[in-house]
Amino acid sequence: MVPHPSRVWALEPGLHLMEGISIEIQPNGLRKPAHEGPAEAPLILTLGDSSVFGHGVATGETLHDQLQTRLEAAHLPARVACGGIPGYSTYQTLRLLEEVGWDL
Repeated sequence: MVPHPSRVWALEPGLHLMEGISIEIQPNGLRKPAHEGPAEAPLILTLGDSSVFGHGVATGETLHDQLQTRLEAAHLPARVACGGIPGYSTYQTLRLLEEVGWDL
């Protein structure tokens, strides 16, 4: 985690080892999904704290990755992105939505 001017902290972009799990944080500060849906498909942004982020959960097994997989299996085109950040309060999550989420 790195200091952030409006959200107190944010996830540092790059590859990281958390709880023995290798994860990638994208330049926008969000956890990279196992795979992305079609670019033209609607976006679902999961929001929350470490539970939604998938703290200690391998890529491909997280809430957002499982949702992406199940939507694809049901032939429902969508892109699912993880907006969960460990430890974030409702206030921080709303700031993340304003600063990053709506632009997605």
